[in-house]
Amino acid sequence: MENTFSYSSLLCEEEHTLIISEENGDEYIQMLIDREIASFGLQGQESSHVTNFDWIQQARLAAVQYILKTGESFGFRFKTVYIAVTYCDGFLSRRFLDGEKHWAVKLLAVACLSLAAKMEECKVPTLTEYHIFESSVIQRMELLVLNTLEWRMGCITPFNFINYFVSRFCINDSRKCVISTTVEIIFTALRDIKLMSVRPSVLAAAATLLVLNKSLTMEALEVEINVLHLNGILQIDDVFSCYNQMLYLNKEIYKSPKCLLSPQLSPNQLLRNGKLEKSSVPSKRKSLTFLEIDQIDDKPQQKRQCTSNVGK
Repeated sequence: MENTFSYSSLLCEEEHTLIISEENGDEYIQMLIDREIASFGLQGQESSHVTNFDWIQQARLAAVQYILKTGESFGFRFKTVYIAVTYCDGFLSRRFLDGEKHWAVKLLAVACLSLAAKMEECKVPTLTEYHIFESSVIQRMELLVLNTLEWRMGCITPFNFINYFVSRFCINDSRKCVISTTVEIIFTALRDIKLMSVRPSVLAAAATLLVLNKSLTMEALEVEINVLHLNGILQIDDVFSCYNQMLYLNKEIYKSPKCLLSPQLSPNQLLRNGKLEKSSVPSKRKSLTFLEIDQIDDKPQQKRQCTSNVGK
């Protein structure tokens, strides 16, 4: 069946809010970046063992697609959906899964979306509304996620920085259109675990610049970044690398340098370059024992290689 999801459904209720809600003063952004560096480090997080196993990457892409589709069906804010993927990646970077446990990654996606909704949404669905796993199983997985992330669930996201960068980089174009398309470009980055390990401020800066100009050289990008007066905290190499990777990922939806509004694409279309394969997880509700969930956490401590935090 054709997927009717589009990012406009997540954006339509929030475009105006995003434009007016975030402060954009240099001191405020400097404070956010200080918090970000304390959480992510100056160079961002490590994607760890996730990129070393094809099955985990495929299962992760299926999890991202599930989060996007389910978040849209519940009417969640786009920040909720993004944070859910952040939780998922944080867990996968800290816990070593073997044996191609696709069901475990699907359960992780459900638990992370539920936790993100509890953090961000006013109206939170009951666990029975997820229709995949038993409520007790989801609750157990939620606790495992909370413990793995050390209960640090407050995330700094690229959306915290978009208003600031648009106000600095955007001169002649409609800010509303630039913000809308920047959010869409950031969402296409969800399929790339390496991009998701980049600091949110770097991701937001690169995405905003990509919307405004898709042919920047490193020298031209450096000129844009240097006007921000952020004391060199945004590394030019990092922003340019992120810019080029997102340019590659968005080549199918970013058709014209004169067109700020990208097409309304489904998760399947946005994820197709990620080689998404059909998951082995059944569509009906799966009853799992607590022992099976415990097996997710039965690996030695030395295999948990990522020392970065999800948030503060």
